[in-house]
Amino acid sequence: MISFVAMYFFTFIRDPLARQVYSTLVGFIVTLCCFGTSSIVSLAMNLFCFLMFKIAPTKNLGTIVFVIQGIVLSTAQIHKQVFYNGKNGLEMTMTLMFSYCKNTSLACNIADGYNITQAKKTDKVANLKPREV
Repeated sequence: MISFVAMYFFTFIRDPLARQVYSTLVGFIVTLCCFGTSSIVSLAMNLFCFLMFKIAPTKNLGTIVFVIQGIVLSTAQIHKQVFYNGKNGLEMTMTLMFSYCKNTSLACNIADGYNITQAKKTDKVANLKPREV
């Protein structure tokens, strides 16, 4: 219900920055309602990845984001297994896994776009096969 009301108000916002801030805020509120305080960790991870998108070299962005988020996700899982052994809940690891998949996919798309742009400058076709396993 929250998302339907939020999308109704979204149609009245014309400024692109205000739309991004509004959609991020509403998404965080919906995540907070679903997953509780563990969504704060997910928000922190998304903000950290946004920082990586800005400062990391674009050519290696997919690998950098993949490794950093993998370390954070595995650390959270180990922490949960050590300190909360027997507690059956996925709220922390599930929200981090959502962020992991989303941000890694976005980083790979950005890196592919960079490779294609660089190849067009030299009138070549971008070779995207090396990143595939």
